[in-house]
Amino acid sequence: MGRGRGKTYYILDAKGRRRWYFYIFAFGQRVRKGSWDTKAEAEVCLEEFEGRLRKTNGELPRDIHFHDLCDRYGRWAEVNLAPRTRAERMCTIRAHLKPFLDCTAREVSFEVVEAYKQKRTKDGIAPATMNTELKALSCILRYSVDCGYLEDLPRIRRVISPKKNPRYLSAEGIWKVLEAATPRTRWAIQLLAFTGMRKGELAHLEWEDIDFDNSLLHIRGKDGWIPKGNEDRTIPLTDGSMQALRELWTRNERRKPKSALVHPGRKGNLVDIRVGLNDACDRARIPRIPVHGLRHTFGSQMAMAGANPFAIQKAMGHKDIKTTMIYVDVAKPHIQEQMEKLNRIPVPPPPRWMKTLPA
Repeated sequence: MGRGRGKTYYILDAKGRRRWYFYIFAFGQRVRKGSWDTKAEAEVCLEEFEGRLRKTNGELPRDIHFHDLCDRYGRWAEVNLAPRTRAERMCTIRAHLKPFLDCTAREVSFEVVEAYKQKRTKDGIAPATMNTELKALSCILRYSVDCGYLEDLPRIRRVISPKKNPRYLSAEGIWKVLEAATPRTRWAIQLLAFTGMRKGELAHLEWEDIDFDNSLLHIRGKDGWIPKGNEDRTIPLTDGSMQALRELWTRNERRKPKSALVHPGRKGNLVDIRVGLNDACDRARIPRIPVHGLRHTFGSQMAMAGANPFAIQKAMGHKDIKTTMIYVDVAKPHIQEQMEKLNRIPVPPPPRWMKTLPA
């Protein structure tokens, strides 16, 4: 039944299930929205929609050009987004979204978004890059809804991105890379492989974050930088990571002047170990991995050692356990090797009467 000027109804889908919708006359036209699993959900959404209509006296939301909307979103992002996320979003806006979407915000429809996807596909971009751009567009349009420029978001479908297995080092590979690394980058590589830190976390790691007495490493925000997810965490230190930190401490004691950073560059600035890692992989004659692959190495080695997924999640700072389960999947061959140990358990032969039963 309807509420006010709107009505709810259902349509049977391909599997014969009821999908609930509502329609209402607004903005001089018949507006239809759905679909929900139950009638109660449709009625609640209808009531919310009617409430918004009463606030605007049934008038269309304020219109705004998409370029102006992006500029307003950029000013909002300066306060509400992390610097790196803001920089990536604004780059996507300037390079791709603004040149294509020369229209009002209300004209960004499902068909327009699909045309954008087709254009970017012809440009040859990867599915993951496409989804990053679509996420930026979705955030901008959601911001326009909050500001009252749009009544609702157009449907934005992400493209299917092939699942990529993380690139990581085996236990033997860790040994070979560390043996081939130069002293300038050896201890940073070792520290990343045995703590699972992100490269940005290493770049901003300071000596006051290290608790040598209790073998703990604290990831926490600094002025001008916050950890991913804006969450601090503590990582217990192993023998490999403690050895790396002691060597880095010894190097810092010889520096003049000393640095507050655990692994600074030659002039005190943040250092990039990518080149050193690539050279070490080449000398060790193993395939190159990115710096982030050292984080994958930590997660996969923990999983292969039989660590609890929740312990891996806490150590690596994952918000979603699904991200952590990637490393459990990587360890499946190792799990099979461990399961084969059950073959050592002696099993008694079947009783004689079972041999007489038909197969």
